[in-house]
Amino acid sequence: MTCEQFQRSLADLTAEDTTPALSAKADQHVRACSVCQDFLRTYLATLRATRQLPLDAPPAGLLERFLRACQGAKEKPEAGAESPAPGSKPRKRRRRSK
Repeated sequence: MTCEQFQRSLADLTAEDTTPALSAKADQHVRACSVCQDFLRTYLATLRATRQLPLDAPPAGLLERFLRACQGAKEKPEAGAESPAPGSKPRKRRRRSK
């Protein structure tokens, strides 16, 4: 496991939402890597601090504004997407190679 892989999987690891194999690889990595040990310490301290923050109620009307925005996004075509001519078949999109 690389440092990047360890750091990307931290949210799942701390939520105990991983496979035993991934947990074992992460444990092995962090024991040997001082950079990730520091990163983990900071990450855990941040989690503890944010969990102590008060939960404020969302502003009035937020849910309604959010739902309206989502509905509006559904109704609008994607940016740059062209609508096919009536009666024509839509073109297949090519996948980008990685």
